[in-house]
Amino acid sequence: MKKFIVILLITYLYLSAVGLCGVTNSVLLEIYAGETSDVLDVYGVATIPLVGLPTELDPGETYRWVLTEVMGGMFAGGIEVRAQDNQGLVLAKLDTMDLTIAEDPMVTLGFSVTAGSLWTAFSFTSPVVSFAPLTNPVGEAGGTVSKGSSDTIFGNYPGGGGNKVFRTLYNTNGAGAGGTVFADIIPGDTGFEEVGPQIINDTVSSIHIKSGFLLSPDGIASGSSAFIVEIPEPATVCLLGLGGLLLRKKTK
Repeated sequence: MKKFIVILLITYLYLSAVGLCGVTNSVLLEIYAGETSDVLDVYGVATIPLVGLPTELDPGETYRWVLTEVMGGMFAGGIEVRAQDNQGLVLAKLDTMDLTIAEDPMVTLGFSVTAGSLWTAFSFTSPVVSFAPLTNPVGEAGGTVSKGSSDTIFGNYPGGGGNKVFRTLYNTNGAGAGGTVFADIIPGDTGFEEVGPQIINDTVSSIHIKSGFLLSPDGIASGSSAFIVEIPEPATVCLLGLGGLLLRKKTK
């Protein structure tokens, strides 16, 4: 049986309602590792301060946070995440990470990583952006993934044919738990994918992005994604409705 390391990298950020949006002051990266997926007995953790992000989000403003630019470039070389009980063991390296948040609402997540010496599974959770409820908004998601030429990557999420690297969700709690899937995007064999714009037949009050994938030993990978929801102009709604009607006629 092949050995592999399973790594969980979780970004905990909480953004409350529009006009009163806030953000926690750190990013928590937790790592669970083991020789098999059933026995994860190696643990590592790193906490990164979110220096530069405001405590409240102003309407109409967009905020970006970049790992390599905070604290005077303290993390310019990335972050090595080590086993808690063996500081000499580097489990993986987070080379870069950037987040964009806005109360429009919008959230983006980008990263680049380097795997350890064994198979490495990564899981990211973006900020959860919460806002005043929107009824039947239009959602749109997209992103891209790349890898080293000799590396292998497998996405964790089953939607849209499976093997997808990103998952976009709405109506989750502040820690990114629960929620409804909008779309799973980007196949693990890398590339670009876009979903929407399409109407979400629900009342939406929060959005966020997750990313999960398995990377081959010593492999490198990078990805970026965005998720936006909005109330469209009436003309746009009519066009969307017309498109649906034409599609139904074509399939009869």
